[in-house]
Amino acid sequence: MLSTLEQQLTPRFMATLEPQAGDAAGKVRIPLAVAGTWVRGSNKFSITPQDLESIVRNFRERQNGEINVDYDHASEMPEVAAGGPIPSAGRIVSIDPPENAGRRTILWGWFEPTERARSLIASREYRYISPAITW
Repeated sequence: MLSTLEQQLTPRFMATLEPQAGDAAGKVRIPLAVAGTWVRGSNKFSITPQDLESIVRNFRERQNGEINVDYDHASEMPEVAAGGPIPSAGRIVSIDPPENAGRRTILWGWFEPTERARSLIASREYRYISPAITW
C-alpha cells in the first residue's frame, strides 16, 4: 500500500498547486527533486540523497533566502526570453530537509507563486514546475 506522500506523488512525482492543509498562506509545498537515476534526452544522471542535503545547505547559505522561479527556464536559457524581460512566476522561499517516501527520498520546497502564475496554473496554461539544478 502506498503512503499518503507516495499517493500524492503518483504517477510522476507531481503535486497540486492548490493549497493543502498545513500550507502557509500564499505558499504551496512542492517537490523540488527526487533522488534516483533519471534520463533527460540522451543524458542519464543521478540525484543522491547527499545531493539533496547539499541543495538544502546551499539554499540556506543564500543571502536573500529565496530562489526566483521563472517561465520556460528563461533564466538558464536566455534565448527563450529573446532579449526581453524574464518575468518571475514566484519564488522558492524555504526548503525542507529531504524526506523519505517509501523507496524514494524527496526534497520539498515552499513556492510562493505570483498572482499571474496562479492564474496561468488555474487556467491550465501552465501545469508543471520543472526545477533546474546546477551541479
